[in-house]
Amino acid sequence: EWMLRRSDGTPVIFPMNYHDNYVLDATHPEVQEWLEALYRRLGGEWGYSYHKFDFSRAIALDKSVRFHDPTATRAQAYRWGYEAIRRALGDEAYMLICGGLYLSGIGLADGQRAGSDVKSRWINPRADLTVAQNLLRTWMNRLWHQDPDSCVIRRRAEKRGEDELELTLGMFTDEEARTIIVNQYLGGGLICFTERMSELDEERAALYRACIPSLGAASVPADLFSPSRRLNSEAGRIPELHVTRVQPRAEALSPWYTVAIINWAEVAQSYTLTLDANLLGANPPEGEPWFLGWEFFERRLLGRLAWGDALPEITVPPHGTRVLRLTPWDGRTPTLLATD
Repeated sequence: EWMLRRSDGTPVIFPMNYHDNYVLDATHPEVQEWLEALYRRLGGEWGYSYHKFDFSRAIALDKSVRFHDPTATRAQAYRWGYEAIRRALGDEAYMLICGGLYLSGIGLADGQRAGSDVKSRWINPRADLTVAQNLLRTWMNRLWHQDPDSCVIRRRAEKRGEDELELTLGMFTDEEARTIIVNQYLGGGLICFTERMSELDEERAALYRACIPSLGAASVPADLFSPSRRLNSEAGRIPELHVTRVQPRAEALSPWYTVAIINWAEVAQSYTLTLDANLLGANPPEGEPWFLGWEFFERRLLGRLAWGDALPEITVPPHGTRVLRLTPWDGRTPTLLATD
């Protein structure tokens, strides 16, 4: 009687990892009591403070479901289950929900997965669509920490064993690895990685310094409604320009902006951007008429720019990313231009 059933009385089955699984009916009071007791033991008695939940959408997939509480919607059933868990864990524990419902997790989840699973190569399966899911959901950071899933930038041409998954590979080019790292940076939420750090060469390991620790500020797509300049419809569904306002931890430094340019196409693209409110989403700070420009990966000085100026042309290889730092400047005060 704890198992979720369809209107015809047959149990709801959720297939995963080559197994058929029953699903708990979270509208049943005894199920809620069991969940609460389980997580009170895991949290309060055993001391676990981080809990990840996956595939909980199973309770909401079947439209012909018949809940123990016939008045409950699928969204309510989902939420009631997590409310029982949160009651048991309290506010101090961290709850990461993966593969769940977004709206029904508001106020309960500390973090939520923003896209599909990590990939180990750019195509077959496609990593660019996974990154796109993350970048179109950066706004969710106002609700919880966005989880872009684990970062994989290792170099590994063969699986470690016959029984291991494709995910254990590491087939990204150097340009693609940069884009994978920038994906973690732009989310502004959790930074996750699944590497054996001792395997990483110095160049790939150094990339992690570009996104750790998390900035805590999400990017905003600057070209979400301007797809006309993109080369093809496939790339046109994914914004290319992502702007982040950086609030430095050092009190003596003023905020600056980063503009990430991501080339989703199969050929190199050149970009000429204009320094204006359409790009940055804001006007320049009063008394700081200039901007100092720097490109992170090429270590390239873009010069001193006035509001309304065109930036020097930026060419981005296929699947690659360039990150511009644009620092407001009054023309007199020494300021930080760039770091490695």
